[in-house]
Amino acid sequence: MPLPPVSRCSKKQTLDFAWYSPDDSVSDPLEFGARRFVAALKQPGRLWEPRALAMARSEYKSLVKKAARGVAKPVEHVKAIRDTDEEHMFELRWAIPTIGMEVNDCGDVTKYQELWHMRQYHFEPELYPTTFVALHIHHKEIAADDAETEFLQDREIGRALDLYDDGVDSEWNLRFA
Repeated sequence: MPLPPVSRCSKKQTLDFAWYSPDDSVSDPLEFGARRFVAALKQPGRLWEPRALAMARSEYKSLVKKAARGVAKPVEHVKAIRDTDEEHMFELRWAIPTIGMEVNDCGDVTKYQELWHMRQYHFEPELYPTTFVALHIHHKEIAADDAETEFLQDREIGRALDLYDDGVDSEWNLRFA
């Protein structure tokens, strides 16, 4: 079996980071991605302290900057997930610590710590050999069984692949000086 491809984000080279949005060209992809990252954390029924969101936002930017410097650690930070017809698809990976709370029938509150696994899917276009292009970001849901978790993850990867296909004709709105 062939080894999975290694991302440019871990090959110690400086890269341009872009974000594909079908609506328009994204002028500040790091800020655009940080807003999407925080939005993915803010799920219904989930409360976040402003400090925790600020820290998560900082973690997002830190890993993307590492990837853009080519120093993201394979598998821990960046992992190959799929091949498109022409490019490899990768995920950047975060584990954001958070405190959850449960309230029982008597009104007693139990706090617990958990990790929220976040994923950002990107590809590395052959046409732009010093670029990686983000497509989609989400909170990875961990279900009761592995098959359900994989199903949920595949659904999110499918969204990224749809965005990839959508951007082919426009070259994903990439514009470099």
